[in-house]
Amino acid sequence: MARTVEDVAIMLKIIAGTDPMDQFSARVASRDYPQQLRRSIRGLRVGVLAQSEMKGFHVDTQRAFHDAVKVLEGQGAQIKEVVFTENTHIAAESHGIIRICEAATYHRQYMRKQEAEYRHIWSTDPNDSNTRITIEAGMLLTGAQYLKAQQARKLFMQEFYKIYNTFDVFLDPTMPSPADVPANGAEGYRNWFDLNGFPAVSL
Repeated sequence: MARTVEDVAIMLKIIAGTDPMDQFSARVASRDYPQQLRRSIRGLRVGVLAQSEMKGFHVDTQRAFHDAVKVLEGQGAQIKEVVFTENTHIAAESHGIIRICEAATYHRQYMRKQEAEYRHIWSTDPNDSNTRITIEAGMLLTGAQYLKAQQARKLFMQEFYKIYNTFDVFLDPTMPSPADVPANGAEGYRNWFDLNGFPAVSL
């Protein structure tokens, strides 16, 4: 979205706050986010992904992550490692079902009315976009499966509220490996933020 965190803070200051045209916007005033960047982080409670949760992560990713943690620690942040329970990992699997069901619901009308335009995102080449395959797979799932996934999501969020109650921010690698480098089956945690609904930023 921008080249620097400061640029993002400037943009956020402009777009944040109550929007009278949007009934779902938060009824809170926009803050001076650029000014917030000048605050000391001494005493900030930072949860970081534990080493045991980075199985299969590329060594360069792990090194860059640990270097970033050291920078924060050097500025006075309180570092606390986070290990997720087996139930949290299992509940996180609900993301896949919810994602493709909701994608199918949104795109169904367009696939029917503009089938020709959607044809270009159908391909048998595994290296091409699988958008249409995902949409059609979502149409095959039942309402019961979707509701079960939402129940699992609720358990997932309950676990996260417990975890997040112990620190101010959470830090983990965005991807398990550098760009264009295979991750050997390792799965990152970026989808988890879609599932729990907490605000996130990728640097």
